[in-house]
Amino acid sequence: MLVAGLILIFGKLADSARLKKIFLFGFLIFIIGSAGCGFAPSFAFLLGSRVIQGIGAAMIIACAPLICVKFLPENMLGLSFAVLTAAGSVGFAAGPAVGGLITELISWHWVFLLNIPVGLAAFLFASKIIPDVPKTSAPPFDLKGAVLIFIAVIFGIFTIERLPHMGLNLVICETAVLAVFSLTLFVLHELKTENPLINLRVFTIPQVVCVYLAFFLVQFCIAGMLYLLPFYMNAGLSFAPLATGLFMFITPVFAGLVGIPCGKLSDKHGRRWFVVGAGVLFLIQAVVYLTINPEYGLIPLAVCMALWGLAIGMSGGAGGSRIVDWMPESEKGLGSTLMITCQYFGSVLGTALFAGVFTTLTRGETVVPFEYLSTDVFLTGFHGTMLLLLFGALIIVILSVVVKDRQ
Repeated sequence: MLVAGLILIFGKLADSARLKKIFLFGFLIFIIGSAGCGFAPSFAFLLGSRVIQGIGAAMIIACAPLICVKFLPENMLGLSFAVLTAAGSVGFAAGPAVGGLITELISWHWVFLLNIPVGLAAFLFASKIIPDVPKTSAPPFDLKGAVLIFIAVIFGIFTIERLPHMGLNLVICETAVLAVFSLTLFVLHELKTENPLINLRVFTIPQVVCVYLAFFLVQFCIAGMLYLLPFYMNAGLSFAPLATGLFMFITPVFAGLVGIPCGKLSDKHGRRWFVVGAGVLFLIQAVVYLTINPEYGLIPLAVCMALWGLAIGMSGGAGGSRIVDWMPESEKGLGSTLMITCQYFGSVLGTALFAGVFTTLTRGETVVPFEYLSTDVFLTGFHGTMLLLLFGALIIVILSVVVKDRQ
């Protein structure tokens, strides 16, 4: 929640001639937070250190795509975003496995302590490789807008993530109202202020709305499958946790293999059809998952996991670049910040909606943990929830076909 709430804020600060400084400070703060976690004497200290880690991570994440926009030529934008996507995919797959191995063989403290030498190496490398930007007078920072969007994001994410588990109780209603109220005030303020945190008028450009929504739905579909497929492996196929983790590794391997070549090709030959292709691959997966059964064995699942990785690789660089491409020239930096924010919000909403629909379709009088569901009930929930993937993929294809590449 903290990372998502701060990305827009740090993205705006970094876009105002503070890019290298914020990126480097982000690593230092992340290192300090990691050290605090590794040496934490209590849970409260660990929690506080995780907050510090989140602040540093938000600074790094907000700056990474902006560095690509600021310091690389436009004909390398797809490639650079694809590199970020590929690195994220490999890290996402390897992180839990390596973390579990470290915890099993040494101690959970070392999961955090290993971030220290890695972070220091990244800090030194970035300090040498990233150019210094001449100091310029930055416009006044929109502090009121930053506070309002932070409150809206924090309460909004809490509401979305906890609703499937807590139901529509008083706490959820209160946080939802606070999120909507803060977001409304934010929009009204941004439309009036002279130096807004986000220039909301970019969303009056139809192409920006379409490519942003398509990329949002890509993240939505990825996160939804990421939530539900391990349950299918555990409950439907009776996989052990280790086998599930290894099988899930298929997806990032394919994403890493095709991501960079697809990003490079999108720079030369256009980005639209790569995103359309990713949407078609999601459609194929949806059709399979709407009817899949444990009796079919591993081959259909393995093929879909590979298609999932191909879709991530095809859409990562091309989809994010289309957002930046369609931004006005003065708002290219905002485009990169919106792109990375889109990834987080799409993932949060995808996880929450897939979880909510699955829970609704499988619950009786009370919510039943998935491992206690009968096979028939589980498959009913699984197949029904995959309709979200089908509809999301259809919209991705339609929006991406409609909007041509900007020349």
